[in-house]
Amino acid sequence: LGIQYLFPIETWTDEDVDAYLQKQGAPIHPCYEYMSSMPDCKNCSGWWNENRAAYLQAHHPEMNEIYQSRLDLIRSLSDPQIYSFNAELFGGQNDEQ
Repeated sequence: LGIQYLFPIETWTDEDVDAYLQKQGAPIHPCYEYMSSMPDCKNCSGWWNENRAAYLQAHHPEMNEIYQSRLDLIRSLSDPQIYSFNAELFGGQNDEQ
């Protein structure tokens, strides 16, 4: 009754996986030269700290243009709120925009 799920490499570190793949001669996706994990979608603008722009610029420049335009939109919409926050935080002494 039921299903038993087995995850045989669940306790492996990233380094363990990398070493195993290298030992097996398995191809490594080029995103791992830039990022520590495979992105869920190529040009998702929801995560900013994974070096996606460098990977896209090097391997998918056309997708990088889309990604950059999404980031520009986020920046343009968030800049006024960040400016207001900084003005409040620094007591109206915010000269940055």
